[in-house]
Amino acid sequence: MDDTEKTLARWADEFGSANTLFDVGETLTPHKLAARRAPATQGPLFGSLPALSLRLPDGPDLGRVPPTEGSDLELRSLLAEGGMGRLFVAEQRSLGREVVVKTVKDASSREQRGALVQEGGIMGTLEHPNIIPVHQLGTDTAGRPVLVMKRIVGVPLSSLVADDGDAGWRRHASGLHGDRNGFVVEVLIQVCRALEWAHARGFIHRDVKPENIMIGDAGEVYLADWGIACRAHEGADGPLVGTPSFLAPEMVTQAYLGPETDVFLLGATLHAALTLTPRHMGDDVLTAVRNALQCGPVVYPPEVPGELGELANRATARSPQDRPRSAAEFRAGLSSYLAHRGANQLCAEAEAKLAELETVRQGSHLADVRIARLGAEARFGFEAALRQWPEGSRPLAGRARCIETLVHIELDRRNVEAAEALAGELEPISDALAARIQEVRASLVRESEEAAALREAVREGDARVGARGRAMFAALLLVIAVAVSTLVLVTDTVPTPGTLLVIGSVMIGFSFVTFLLMRRPLLPNRFGFNVAGV
Repeated sequence: MDDTEKTLARWADEFGSANTLFDVGETLTPHKLAARRAPATQGPLFGSLPALSLRLPDGPDLGRVPPTEGSDLELRSLLAEGGMGRLFVAEQRSLGREVVVKTVKDASSREQRGALVQEGGIMGTLEHPNIIPVHQLGTDTAGRPVLVMKRIVGVPLSSLVADDGDAGWRRHASGLHGDRNGFVVEVLIQVCRALEWAHARGFIHRDVKPENIMIGDAGEVYLADWGIACRAHEGADGPLVGTPSFLAPEMVTQAYLGPETDVFLLGATLHAALTLTPRHMGDDVLTAVRNALQCGPVVYPPEVPGELGELANRATARSPQDRPRSAAEFRAGLSSYLAHRGANQLCAEAEAKLAELETVRQGSHLADVRIARLGAEARFGFEAALRQWPEGSRPLAGRARCIETLVHIELDRRNVEAAEALAGELEPISDALAARIQEVRASLVRESEEAAALREAVREGDARVGARGRAMFAALLLVIAVAVSTLVLVTDTVPTPGTLLVIGSVMIGFSFVTFLLMRRPLLPNRFGFNVAGV
């Protein structure tokens, strides 16, 4: 059995039949499994906190609890109730403001009491603009621990990204022109700042997810629910804690836990915001845990910006050493996306033009004016993006792909000189493209040689070639024959055989010399040789 199977077997034994009782999106705490498997632990009340003049109900019904005389806090309503605690809305009379009072659900559970005190202590220690302020930590009149916090009027990030029509979304994202990704990135930058502050003080959150990121009505961002936060290294042993669908692998194997663990959770949160699905899918806890152990890079759909998809994959790498080294480095990646948002938009438009160009190229005549227009628009878009983001991988890759497509179009047109000029802008040129350029050039050379050979063959058989020279030679012979005949007739004498032999020899010699002198115009091709009987 390998390490993965051993780890899964361990947690299968730990959860037992309770495996299906937990939701994979529910935060597991050190106390939940025990609470589901056995009655609450009994023990003495926690007595080291200051007492508050506040009486809390044993249940959610406030009607049976009269206001505590002399208390600065007056309960108004139940805000939320979970498996471990209750949240009440209360009025702080002295300041005329609403606050949230958090207490345990089971006052007899030492585990719940200890968890609430630890959460309040950590949040109070980590006073930060992106961490919900703690006003008081004490006990009510019955000795139950009470945590008094600022009331956040707003919605969790999970609600906003899941519903584009949410009123909170319209209010918060209106300044970003409806750019959901940009809004998510700006929110996560604030979450990173809270984690940087916590990490610098030795604490890790262990439960970063969209449900625990609150967006207030004024646009403020808070990283909430520090109930399972711990010091680095501290949480490496013990029960499985965290949200199964977001767990970092080391949270399952219980190896070293540190800032890189929260970086994984940041990446998983970014993934959830981009895809509206958790990082680890599963119908039960053990399935989600298995997927957490085996997590690999995600292939994101085209609508997910490549820069954000790459950052999410790096942050959720299986090995902590392969992730961004800190929340600050993760934040730098988010800020880089915001800085290059304009360039990314130009790239998106140019990529659409390039895709259309590639489609048109396959089905249109190469002289189609759309090819020239789309090619120019696509290249202009990538060049404009590079002016904003010179080192950007997306505009660089897009420009290279655009130029390569234009090279192929010129090669389709058999315009190898223009293709080579464009290819000279690629650094380096791909082997496949270089091979095609050479192939087209060699093809053009072969075609040129074949055309030249064909022209030569046509010329060799063309009767018109040399016809003028042959006519002139025949005319010259005729003139000589006429001249000799006229001379004989004028002299009125009968030439002797010797005279005729001399005259014939002279004519033959003259004709031969003339033929030699006029050989090229008389026999310029094979047809001339055939006529001459050569």
